[in-house]
Amino acid sequence: MNLILDASEMYLMPGFIDTHVHFRQPGMEYKATIGSESKAAIAGGVTTFFDMPNNKPPAVNIETLKQKNWQIWRPQIGFRWD
Repeated sequence: MNLILDASEMYLMPGFIDTHVHFRQPGMEYKATIGSESKAAIAGGVTTFFDMPNNKPPAVNIETLKQKNWQIWRPQIGFRWD
């Protein structure tokens, strides 16, 4: 089955990159979480993000990034650092 869409009056945009995101996790989940903010990003067409380190503790070195990885990503998608 071939499907042809008439997009002559539309714009085709790539996924957007948001380079300044505050996920607030770990430490401030009452404000936002990776899950809630990722869903909002997807709804807005964002496909890539850069998390800003304003959480507690801030993820500013490899050890705190590994801690954040363990607490957030690994249970959800099996993200690995090695």
